[in-house]
Amino acid sequence: RPEVMLWVSQGGGEVVADGIEDVNFTVECHGIVVTQSQSARSTYVTTHWIHSCLEVGRLVEVSSHILFSPLQCKVPLPGFEKHRLCASQYDVKEKQLLRNLCYVLGAKFSEKLTKKVTHLLCKFSSGDKYEAACRWGIKAVTADWINQCVAE
Repeated sequence: RPEVMLWVSQGGGEVVADGIEDVNFTVECHGIVVTQSQSARSTYVTTHWIHSCLEVGRLVEVSSHILFSPLQCKVPLPGFEKHRLCASQYDVKEKQLLRNLCYVLGAKFSEKLTKKVTHLLCKFSSGDKYEAACRWGIKAVTADWINQCVAE
């Protein structure tokens, strides 16, 4: 909490006491179900969103990544702890967010493709990592696959 309060202040925001009704953003943890009446008063965000805003020096669209809003599924996601994911073809920022999403959901993330990896996150059905994954029987999926797992 103190670190989040510092981030908000660094970004030019103001932290107000709990229970104040008129706020722009409410920082919440993943795994918390936000009801419709609550979400009408404020935009619910996560520390991932605050950190990304500070990195780019402006407010980013909350809807631009699944991690920026509280995941309304059980965290860690049951069954994800047996997965080890690796990413290919994503830029540095996308890869960082995918790594963070994997950790939040309980999966392991590997920078290198090894035979221990269970899923390769890739944008396209091409490239050296993709071909190696196919040879080794590793499932190749897009980042949308993770989003679908969370939604279901």
